[in-house]
Amino acid sequence: MNEAQSRMARAVLKISVRELAKLAKVSTDTIVRIERGEELRERTVDAVRNALESSNVLKMDGDYIAVTVPFATLEDKVAEWKRLQLSNEL
Repeated sequence: MNEAQSRMARAVLKISVRELAKLAKVSTDTIVRIERGEELRERTVDAVRNALESSNVLKMDGDYIAVTVPFATLEDKVAEWKRLQLSNEL
């Protein structure tokens, strides 16, 4: 996990540095260091990655982050898109 992935994951989950640190059971300094791009122990980075992935909203793989959208939200987005498409046709 790199610094950008940590920041992006926090943004998606709408959590602060402090909240992520608590979830990962690490210090806020550790999260700050990750987001500065500093080298940390693999087990520390794994703890943070696992905490983020425990949301079941994110999956991190190498340089990629996959974001899943709950079905209800997806349905709402599709319905909104359809409404916009239909209103543009009128």
